[in-house]
Amino acid sequence: RLQALFHSDDFRTYASDDLAGVDVDTLVFMVNEVDVTADLSIDTGDPLKVRVVYRPAGGWPFNAPVQFSVDVADNAGNAAATDTWTENGPSDSNAPILDQFLPADGASNVGIDTDISFRVRDSLSGIDVAGLVMTVNGVDVSVDLVTSVITAAGVASELTATYSPPEPLNYGTTYNVHVEAADVVGNQAAADWSFTTAPEPTWEITGVVTDANDDPLPGVDVTAGGVTVGTDGNGVYRITGLLAGTYTVVPSFPEYDFTPSSQDVTVGPNARDVNFVGTKRTYRISGRVVDGGGQGVQGVRVSDGTREAI
Repeated sequence: RLQALFHSDDFRTYASDDLAGVDVDTLVFMVNEVDVTADLSIDTGDPLKVRVVYRPAGGWPFNAPVQFSVDVADNAGNAAATDTWTENGPSDSNAPILDQFLPADGASNVGIDTDISFRVRDSLSGIDVAGLVMTVNGVDVSVDLVTSVITAAGVASELTATYSPPEPLNYGTTYNVHVEAADVVGNQAAADWSFTTAPEPTWEITGVVTDANDDPLPGVDVTAGGVTVGTDGNGVYRITGLLAGTYTVVPSFPEYDFTPSSQDVTVGPNARDVNFVGTKRTYRISGRVVDGGGQGVQGVRVSDGTREAI
């Protein structure tokens, strides 16, 4: 005779024979047409009533019937008719839980070297790790996901999936992330979130403009990257708001020449001490003094009011 008890984590049955006793060597136990006899725990302390326990590796299948069959004989060779029955496996209609989105939904000023990650949890049938999906601004990056999986009761009950972009993200850009996950019985979940990267940093060029005597030159225009600023009373200038790159810095002031006339400067980081020396331009007046007959006159003093020549 057989008595069966179906539990959430095992199956227990008793084979009893009040006369010759149960011959456990003849016991054959099948689950879903698979022979699992070798996996049985058999208690033969009472040969007239043998206790048999089967614990399935990874638990019973969810949302599916489980079929059992038992064949056994007594020690006198009397074989019992094959006993078969069906039990309903545990039910799982809950989708996985998606959370811990990073960067957080709505985050701003996110670094361009950030990773993108999320967590999945499923405490019943477990997560279908191979079925994870992630798109970033419409681009499928699922094959690049790296997962860290926690198992419980033989199934993937929790994982963190991380995408590390192969190149830095763009500055000042909103990224829309879509993820999908399912459990092993097909319950599906999806989530969407977005974040915005930090604006591109800007840099500055600073320096001093002096004259040939090392005195400051105020009011000198200094231009770089389409931006023009003037030197202050100390001859100092500062050009700000420049994106990383190389710029040609050019000073200008009426009637002055500068050394150097320009400088190529790379910013990112800031460029300092980009200095210039201004020299006031000078001119020459020349001519010829003649008498009424058109003959040159020697020794005539000619003056411009401040300078004199003979």
